[in-house]
Amino acid sequence: MKMHTAQRLRKAWKAEGNPPCDHPHIEEEQYDQGEPTGDYVCTTCGAYVDPRKVQSRES
Repeated sequence: MKMHTAQRLRKAWKAEGNPPCDHPHIEEEQYDQGEPTGDYVCTTCGAYVDPRKVQSRES
């Protein structure tokens, strides 16, 4: 997911009152040119997520 898309998701989620999110799906964040930032974001709320925590939750 591109950085600007994640930023828009975070802004929209905040406008909804920041409801809880289980971060059901995450993607690697990318700069607009496609280079990875090294971060992972939730595709639902745009929050930065530690992928190790998601993997341990799935196990």
